[in-house]
Amino acid sequence: MSRIPGLPSHLEIVPPAPISPDDPERAAKLHAWRAWRDAVIVDNDRHQETFKRGGAQAKTDELILCAQHPAYWLTRWVPIFEPRPDDDRGGESPFIPFAIQVDLLDFFRECLTKRGAKGDAAISKSRDMGASWIGCAFALWGWLFELPWQVRLLSYIQDLVDLGYQADPDTLFWKIDYMLDALPPWMRPAGYTIGKHRKLLYMQNPVNGNIIRGTASTGKATRARRATWVFFDEFAIFEDGDQAWSSATNSTYHRFAISSEHIEYGDHFQRLQGINAEGGGILVSQFPLDWWRSPHHDDQWYADTKERFRAEGRLDAFAREVCRDVYGGSKTWVYPGAKQKSIDPTVRYSPGAPLYGSVDPGRRDQCALIWASEDPATGELLILDAYTTNGPAADYYATIIAGEAKSGNWTYDDEALRLMDWTRHLPAQTWFGDHYGDNKEAATGDSVYNRFRTFGIYVNADRTPTGEVTAAKNEVRYFKGRKEAALEYLPRTRFANTPGARKVLWALQQARYKPEEGKTTVEQGEPMHDSTSHFRTAFEFLCAHLRIRRDIGGYKLPAAKRPSRYQLPVGPRWATSPRVPETRGREGVAD
Repeated sequence: MSRIPGLPSHLEIVPPAPISPDDPERAAKLHAWRAWRDAVIVDNDRHQETFKRGGAQAKTDELILCAQHPAYWLTRWVPIFEPRPDDDRGGESPFIPFAIQVDLLDFFRECLTKRGAKGDAAISKSRDMGASWIGCAFALWGWLFELPWQVRLLSYIQDLVDLGYQADPDTLFWKIDYMLDALPPWMRPAGYTIGKHRKLLYMQNPVNGNIIRGTASTGKATRARRATWVFFDEFAIFEDGDQAWSSATNSTYHRFAISSEHIEYGDHFQRLQGINAEGGGILVSQFPLDWWRSPHHDDQWYADTKERFRAEGRLDAFAREVCRDVYGGSKTWVYPGAKQKSIDPTVRYSPGAPLYGSVDPGRRDQCALIWASEDPATGELLILDAYTTNGPAADYYATIIAGEAKSGNWTYDDEALRLMDWTRHLPAQTWFGDHYGDNKEAATGDSVYNRFRTFGIYVNADRTPTGEVTAAKNEVRYFKGRKEAALEYLPRTRFANTPGARKVLWALQQARYKPEEGKTTVEQGEPMHDSTSHFRTAFEFLCAHLRIRRDIGGYKLPAAKRPSRYQLPVGPRWATSPRVPETRGREGVAD
């Protein structure tokens, strides 16, 4: 819960951000924040009127409140400047933070209480989240109210740190100057003078001696200079990032690296997050800033931003700068971001959370099955388990989904038996696939999905309830659409410590394009087909359908139900039927 102590009780709780783009309450949360912001602005006008009458005690009390929490000071007194007119933003406006920005301020303060690796921090951000403004505001707040407070500001070039007082709005010091100049005179330090206390790359508080200093982004930038904390802005673009980071080790206990994702200048930023191309690194305190946590970013913003990158031929940059997928521009690996992922032993299915299944019906009577869910707290996609094998007909896979062994022209392997011990206790799932499952298979002369339906398992493929193929659902048929959906979901996907989930992760990590002979590997057509391809495709179907479900405005897809005696229910294809009592044993398992 994001809280701003000091505000009136009905305003001190900031409405929460959506937990994911698929959050069913997302629109309501965005609306709630905007209503809260408007109410805060009205209350600010009332509040600040009391200081125009010059009450000394009121000012003293206000300074105490501002010193207690930076979010209160920011909300009550600080403006922000937005050079891009957009709806209700543009020009100068009150700096009313949204929940994730309040959380970021709390995160900075918490890091300052820690030592060791957790006293440092990596903030991976999507673009247009106000992160640099928050960093500068935190520096100015402490400069006014904390002691001691010695801050060092770095960016990948010095010209983005400072070009002189009020010289360039793109610099960090311009933001600090702008916020300080807008404060009432009784809140600014007495005697503060431009030229004496504010020089190039330097500002001093004449009352308490606090200093904010800007530094060139070299490997020796902070060496032999002590600091309360050091701020590395756009750290991934530092050409000598490792040396710059290392040089600050003995200067401060707290280094904050904030950046959008890039890989052109090395993987120093990724290694701070515990990830790189080889899957290892140094894990400091983490704070991701995803695009959907801003109340200014809705699906239309996302689509428009993506289209601009697409028109420029820079979808790889979109993957990095908006979706935080550092390897989005790879030309060899389909999902290089998967190489950053590892198995998460904490992943479990939470009863009551949405439960999904995804099937790649494949060819030659082979299916790949994936079970997935959502983390109810974070909205992350959870890959719970998976299964595939060669040979058996569709009925075999249907019994695994149902968790009830049946006799047939097959023998259950150990993995199938392990899964059925789990699936027989699961609630109904919503299953996804593609149109190929409606084609007939050799073993039964019937389609995979028809066979599944006799077990009460309904697979949502690429058609609407009326049987019509829509433009949105058409994207499931083509690799390009499936890949885009998978790239969107992969950064917020976690994989359970189960044999199936490990295979899905491995499949995504191994997916690659076929190199052209004598040329650099380039993306061309669909990925190479190998033993891992079915799991990759099932994951893509899952992501594509989840994105479609969000894009079409919340149409609720039916969950699988098990009709009595596994008879095809009477009624339309999209009807559901009650579940039958669970069967606990393994009667009918073939030898």
